[in-house]
Amino acid sequence: MAKIQIHTDGGARDNPGPSALGVVFGPPISKGYSQYLGKKTNNEAEYEAVIFALKTVAQEIIPALRLWGLYLVHQLARATRNI
Repeated sequence: MAKIQIHTDGGARDNPGPSALGVVFGPPISKGYSQYLGKKTNNEAEYEAVIFALKTVAQEIIPALRLWGLYLVHQLARATRNI
């Protein structure tokens, strides 16, 4: 299986407000995506970016997921401590 590095980010103006996500897949895919999400909070946009990325590469192994939003990083870290 190929290893894929994924970079995600989501953001909103005026929180909540107009929001969008961005996802970039590193080699071997090397593609980028962006999507307008409508009115959402910044945290919702960050989660949407991760969900979009995971759905897009559902058939691949993901060794590293780089998240720019600290809120999401802390939420995922806290959730995985109990697994």
